[in-house]
Order: sequence, then C-alpha cells, then structure tokens
Amino acid sequence: MEYGYIFITLYRSELLYHIEQVAFITGDVLKNPAEAKEQANIQDIARSDRVDKTTLEMNRAWSELRAALSPFLEEETIYDQESTDALEVPDEYNVTFKVPEGFNAYNKEAVRTALHEYIVNSALASWFDITKKDEAQLYREKAAQELANAKRYLNMRTTPRRLSKSPPLIY
Repeated sequence: MEYGYIFITLYRSELLYHIEQVAFITGDVLKNPAEAKEQANIQDIARSDRVDKTTLEMNRAWSELRAALSPFLEEETIYDQESTDALEVPDEYNVTFKVPEGFNAYNKEAVRTALHEYIVNSALASWFDITKKDEAQLYREKAAQELANAKRYLNMRTTPRRLSKSPPLIY
C-alpha cells in the first residue's frame, strides 16, 4: 500500500485567541452584578498571570493528540531525547501525518480544524474545572468528539468513480 503525507501547523496565538473568545462569551452570559468576580475569573483565561496554566493545558492536549493519533504520525522516534517538565511556550505545533493512498485532499482542512478544536475544547474543559464546573463536561465531550473526527478524517479515502460508457441523458 502506498502512502502520502500531510503537514499541519497550528499556531499558538490562534489557539489562544479562540480559547480567550469562548471564555469571554461564556463569562459574558453572567450579567448579575453578584457574579462579577466569577465572570472575571472565567474571562481571564489568557491574562498574563494565568496564561501559563492555559499553555500547560494546550501542551497537554497536544501531547494527548499525538499519542492518540500515533498510528498516523510520520515522525522518527528518538529514544534518547530528553523530556522535562519545564514549561514550553511554542509558537506553533507541527505534525506530519502519513495518510493512505487515495486520501481525500479536502480532508486536510477538516483534520486541521479537528486538531485545533480538540486543543481549544480540552484547554477550556480544564479551565472550567476551576472556574465554571457546570461547563467543563460539555467541553470535555466536545474535545472527545473532535478527536474521533480527526481519526475518521485521517482514514477517509476518495471513492473511485465509475465512468459510464455513454454520455448522460439530457431531457
């Protein structure tokens, strides 16, 4: 069986922007002045003193994605590569997938979107575990659905079309 490759880059700034927008909208729903502190906590996901927590969750989600999608990864394993628990703040997350012959090229954007949404929803679920517990499970479920979508898209192939021997009838 022959394979092809797709390269996907997710930019941290775009992920963080999306996370921040969803958190802002979620907090904005709270209009009661008595809930002002809760609203601020929900919305401040990317504030300078809290962005490290968000980055840790984005990195965790990225690691989980790579582990879950490892059968599709086209990367050399480096066994003596050091692994630390130091906070890394990457500008981008890059991945190369090995896809089956006949992979539907239109699915590349679908895969990218699913990866993006997985990281966003996973980070939001973790943040809402702290700030708005009633929302956390919803975002965990959304993340799980996006992971399933990514796997499905990576397995999709184009279907062969049979050409008829005669032209279509036009009435």
